[in-house]
Amino acid sequence: MDIKDLKCITCEEDRQRALAEVERLREADPDSPEGEVRDTLLQMVAAYEAKGKPSPGS
Repeated sequence: MDIKDLKCITCEEDRQRALAEVERLREADPDSPEGEVRDTLLQMVAAYEAKGKPSPGS
């Protein structure tokens, strides 16, 4: 996966897919392209999670 291929996380399925990719890239060097993808995915997941889930009836 290349950083230009990343898509916004808009649902739980996207989040799970991103976390699976993070796990696959777990050992990537932080200065490598793979490490950049991993770190960007982690930031995207954190942003999605920070938005929270809508409350029932919203």
